[in-house]
Amino acid sequence: MMGMGGTAGMLRQMGVPGASLLGPLLAIAEPLAGVALVIGLLTRIAGLGVAIDMLGAMLFFHRLHGFFVPMGIEFPMMLCASGLALTALGAGPFSVDHAVSARRTSN
Repeated sequence: MMGMGGTAGMLRQMGVPGASLLGPLLAIAEPLAGVALVIGLLTRIAGLGVAIDMLGAMLFFHRLHGFFVPMGIEFPMMLCASGLALTALGAGPFSVDHAVSARRTSN
């Protein structure tokens, strides 16, 4: 695990502007967004966060390595598209978002 300092250092090494600010933010946001998407909590916000994160990853790192995996933009592009789809469509019927929404409409 890299932690906040390690993430900032990695971003700094890649030449990402604002790495000292973005590093801790990404170190917190990435795992939280992942967990939120798995349980379907704040799905649209988490999906947008993943899409923005992957767009940055593609622009600053993966584009330099071509299209195909393991280091190209192929996989981050799919994650970005998935995040955008979740942002547009929201969570499904087995999500926390759906349970909260159903509870709100029944009251």
